[in-house]
Amino acid sequence: MLGWLVNKVYESLFLATDTGVRRAHIIAKAMAVVLVVYSVSKGLATSIIALTVLLILAYFGGLKSSIKPMLIVSSIPALWLSISGWLTAYVTVHSISPLALLLIYVRSLTFSFAILFFLTSLSPYELARIMWFTGLKKYSIAPLLLWRLTPVMLRDVADAYSVQRVKGEKIWKSIAISTAAILEHKRFLLEYSYFKLSCELLKPVPYSYKLNYTMTLIAMSLVILATCFIL
Repeated sequence: MLGWLVNKVYESLFLATDTGVRRAHIIAKAMAVVLVVYSVSKGLATSIIALTVLLILAYFGGLKSSIKPMLIVSSIPALWLSISGWLTAYVTVHSISPLALLLIYVRSLTFSFAILFFLTSLSPYELARIMWFTGLKKYSIAPLLLWRLTPVMLRDVADAYSVQRVKGEKIWKSIAISTAAILEHKRFLLEYSYFKLSCELLKPVPYSYKLNYTMTLIAMSLVILATCFIL
């Protein structure tokens, strides 16, 4: 189960290429997430519409392969909140309607999916460029290194868990093995990137936004906002 979940996190964050909505401006992405969170606060109908809009954006915006794992990962906190809400209601008022459970689940799922959508749509090159322009020139290479190291770390965890499960060993051994592998990868990466990390970049990392995806994201965000006022 743990290995399967790690794989889904890996697929949801690192399968998408640097195209589509990843090329939309980060302000447009942040605006979309803020409006989705606002729609979640308005109720069930607006949450469903906002989730539908995000799914459409992901499907046609280059994140098609990540939709299923994103939904799976987003469903975990949504299910937990639904179950905990049901238990709380059962203990306090001894009853809760199915509609209330659906409301908790859909709103939690929409909120979680929006956060995951934002993280998946971010580009390490975009973050590096933003850090360079905000005065963090020496550390602007960090997002690129992090994006290189994180998938390897997740794969190490999944592989170590699978090996220990086949051998019938306890789970803590897979955690120890994967931690050792992660530390080794980190050491190698720091050694290979010593000169990159010891000095700041003279120029920002090249990166260009796509106006069509930025405008599409803004338009879909306005649709979400409009539904919040209409419904």
